[in-house]
Amino acid sequence: MFQVKTSLKQVVNIHIWQIKRESLADSVKFKFNSLLVQGARRGSKIITVNKRKFKLKSGFRYFLCVHLKGSEEKSG
Repeated sequence: MFQVKTSLKQVVNIHIWQIKRESLADSVKFKFNSLLVQGARRGSKIITVNKRKFKLKSGFRYFLCVHLKGSEEKSG
């Protein structure tokens, strides 16, 4: 799990689970409030969260779940 701060100075938790390759599309890109999450194409080991890069293990596709810390609301 990573914690990053948005431009609104909110703390956001990002949970990343390893799942099988065929379960996810080749790339992921979505916005959550002011948080921009980009998952790279197949074979890449890096995702970018608000221009901050995180290295991931190779050979897996990843599912990303983003939520605000201390918030019970679900968005999106």
